[in-house]
Amino acid sequence: MQTRRWLFVIILCLFATVGCSTAQSPTYSSIALHVQNHVPAKELAYYNDSFDQIQNDLYNRPSGTTNSKRTRRVELADMSIEQGRLVITTKPTTFSTGGLTSRYKISGDFDIQVDCQINFIEGVRNLTQRLYLHVSQTRFGLAVGLIKIGNGQGHIISTSGWGTWKHKRGPKMSSFNGSLRIVRIGNQFISLYRDVGENQWHELQRIDAATGDCTWTIGVKNFIPITQRIDADEVITGAFDNFRINAAGGIVESDI
Repeated sequence: MQTRRWLFVIILCLFATVGCSTAQSPTYSSIALHVQNHVPAKELAYYNDSFDQIQNDLYNRPSGTTNSKRTRRVELADMSIEQGRLVITTKPTTFSTGGLTSRYKISGDFDIQVDCQINFIEGVRNLTQRLYLHVSQTRFGLAVGLIKIGNGQGHIISTSGWGTWKHKRGPKMSSFNGSLRIVRIGNQFISLYRDVGENQWHELQRIDAATGDCTWTIGVKNFIPITQRIDADEVITGAFDNFRINAAGGIVESDI
């Protein structure tokens, strides 16, 4: 009888242990992204940007180009500082893009984010509306942002790869006001987003890639590679604010 009683107690303890373990299993919202930071916060502050002005010593801007697959020139979008935000507006009736790319590279683990806002235009055909944060290294890139193609539904999206791209779609939305974030830990890249006022980040994509030095880009454009023509009179406007490097293994400067 005594033996059975102890066996019963042991079984109860095992179930209790399993129950506690399951209840406390970490979800993504409770997992911290531990990025080993070798650059002091004071030094990283130099690269953070509240976009009170465009710091030309930190950025390269895209140039107008002619793509052999298209018969039209890609026109530069208008960029300006308005109320402490970088505002990018594409040109109508033509391929158009605008943005900023870092002149420096980030090495090792890193964690970057930027606030942004876009309101999609409804009922427009032959026009892609796209806003993004993108990191790139040799033969790999990862972008997180918002996209709306023609009359389709707008949504958040993460795209990664080189040549052949993998896409991960998030929730549908007609507008976005929040933050985009990209983290690299070891050889794993992670894309995230959150709405304004939220504390929790939502993960979109994780992918393994080589650990080369990376530049980053923010931008707005009205086309994707398969776009054949743009005949819409509408322009796309997106805004960026408060770019931050939360952590970085190192900063590799280039002609700053």
